[in-house]
Amino acid sequence: MCLRGAMKTTKNTIPVLTLKKVVSLRKVLLAVYFPYKTKIKELIKNIGGYYFSNTLKTWYILHRRNNLMILKKNEGLQKKS
Repeated sequence: MCLRGAMKTTKNTIPVLTLKKVVSLRKVLLAVYFPYKTKIKELIKNIGGYYFSNTLKTWYILHRRNNLMILKKNEGLQKKS
């Protein structure tokens, strides 16, 4: 599943978020992959509940329906006020 974020990396390019279901340490996780040199990292952190995995080299959250819905709700990745 891919979601398009609102952060532009160049004038005409919108980075793609790739979501992947992974298993790590016997837990099912939702991993979020995206180009590192973007502001998406800060926006993902602002959603809350996400952690960075050095092993997976990506941000992740427990794979739950409500966590996926929260990410979809923030699909534009707007900053919270």
